[in-house]
Amino acid sequence: IIAEIANAHQGNPQLAYDIITEVAQTGADAVKFQIYSADELYSPLDPGFKKFREREWAFDVWKNLFSYSWDSGLEVGADIFGKKSLEIALSLKVDFLKIHSSDLSNYPLIKDVARKPYPLLLSAGGTTLLELAQAIETVRKEKTDGLGLMYGYQAFPTDIADSHFSRINRLKALFGLHIGLADHIDGDLEMAIDLPLIALGLGCRIFEK
Repeated sequence: IIAEIANAHQGNPQLAYDIITEVAQTGADAVKFQIYSADELYSPLDPGFKKFREREWAFDVWKNLFSYSWDSGLEVGADIFGKKSLEIALSLKVDFLKIHSSDLSNYPLIKDVARKPYPLLLSAGGTTLLELAQAIETVRKEKTDGLGLMYGYQAFPTDIADSHFSRINRLKALFGLHIGLADHIDGDLEMAIDLPLIALGLGCRIFEK
């Protein structure tokens, strides 16, 4: 079970520590962050550039957060968005890496990540089957194991009708890879627990919440 912190800390390291503390009490196995720099996500002319520039963290902030997570009994994974964020993740000896759906056609980045000796998850949400097939082929040219897909509809929160769990078996049949579930169901709903249990019955063994 991966507790997806992503950018929920809004650039506030103390909030990230607080989330990690709470996660450690839930029985989750790992936390996952999004490591990025603003210029990996936006043009300097884009209104979002300044916001994400202000949320960038120095290496020491990441180092301390990773150490705190490990000391709390959690593995640490990271979405990476370019060479800068990949270098940070590798320097910290992250436990696993993930390619966000927004980068599933970024083949140079996928190739760089696939060459590293870390388990790799590819987001299978918000992408076409052709894009996914090309990304998987790019990875398989560099590594033959340690690859999984994370299926999840990209809406926040996801309507139950948009979950489309029949696609899990289709993805398994097409690609022969383990399919995990990254759901975005509103945590206040009973289905936030029921849907992962259904996915468990479909063979999912990695869950991102």
